[in-house]
Amino acid sequence: MLRQFRDDYGQYIDRTGMFLPKAVEAALGKLLPFRSSLLQAALVLVFLIVCTVGGAFALRSYTVSRLPLWSNGSVTALAILPEDLGKLEHRMGSVLEIPEIRDRLKEQSGPVLVYFMPKDYVMQGMIADTGGEWQLYKRHHTIAMISDWIFHPFRHLEAGHAAMHHDMSSGMEGDAAANGMARRMIFLRVETPNGRTDPASLFGINAQRSPLFVADVEIHELVLQEVHDLPPTTGWGRVPTPIF
Repeated sequence: MLRQFRDDYGQYIDRTGMFLPKAVEAALGKLLPFRSSLLQAALVLVFLIVCTVGGAFALRSYTVSRLPLWSNGSVTALAILPEDLGKLEHRMGSVLEIPEIRDRLKEQSGPVLVYFMPKDYVMQGMIADTGGEWQLYKRHHTIAMISDWIFHPFRHLEAGHAAMHHDMSSGMEGDAAANGMARRMIFLRVETPNGRTDPASLFGINAQRSPLFVADVEIHELVLQEVHDLPPTTGWGRVPTPIF
């Protein structure tokens, strides 16, 4: 670049820092005990990596601390829609007393995590294999959905809706109004390295989550619409999925 654009590129190098703004790098250079520009650049790179990774873990910890959770003994439930937290707090205890659900939980030891969501929540296939209609990667919707999130991120963050729902009217989060008072609950067994049941452990990177069963319940009347056991994999089969 210098051979082809000697003057212009030389001026650009003089006024631009390698990793940070030139003024910031100059100030840091005075504080560092090394005078070698190579060592200084390496140290700044390590500093940026530590800040980036550390910041990601800090944001993750903050997010987990803000999750709309309900807990009773070994069972912890997460409301996918924040507005469902009231239903979760008032009805989840009674839901766990429904015979078909209670009997299944008696067979389990250790922490159980429950995802509380509208029945048509589009991303439920990443939690468990609840049916072929939620295996979006087989329907070739994945790229379109990811692209829509990339090009319209603020629309999704502000409104909580997405355009892709394979011919359904509700959004990525599911349409609570369209589902009425019916909610789908996916039960998972969680194995944590320390055996703890606090949110940080349940949603920890090293925690192993295994789907148990799914139950559809009409929350107002506590009517069990459907319940069935789940395979141990997610709806994405062998396709790697993020911690969810």
